[in-house]
Amino acid sequence: MILTDLWRASLATPDVARINALTLLGRVMLVAALLPNGAFKIQMFDAIAAAMGGTPLPGPTIFEQTPLVTFPAPWLFLSASVLLDLGGALMIILGFKARVAGLVLAVYAVAAILIFHGAVRGMHDVVTVLRNLSLAGGCLLVAAAGPGWWSLDGLRSAKRVR
Repeated sequence: MILTDLWRASLATPDVARINALTLLGRVMLVAALLPNGAFKIQMFDAIAAAMGGTPLPGPTIFEQTPLVTFPAPWLFLSASVLLDLGGALMIILGFKARVAGLVLAVYAVAAILIFHGAVRGMHDVVTVLRNLSLAGGCLLVAAAGPGWWSLDGLRSAKRVR
């Protein structure tokens, strides 16, 4: 089946494979940006933790990326952020405890808006706020509707039904 066939077909039809394929693709696309974001935080861990602790970063920086608050234990908060980026994204993609992961990531995305972008200081903040709101909305949809049958949660549900 090609993409135009998927687009033209009504989602109300009982084509379970198509619905599950689109749900899986949607989960992957929803959290795709979190994986490189988490990897970047690992790569730049010391510099980001220093900035979160109130130490200015050396060299040119994007002022919109500095937090609006100073964290008392920045390494702890940054570690949690990396765990949420990578772990939460993988949970959504694999569909493992996806409803809980969706709810947690939605709260995380809104918290990031308030902590880093609450005082809009430029276009970068506007784009980031809208991106995080979109992420939060998509994660709330996963929390509400679940990950679909093509997921670890779906496999577990199917085993219970048998």
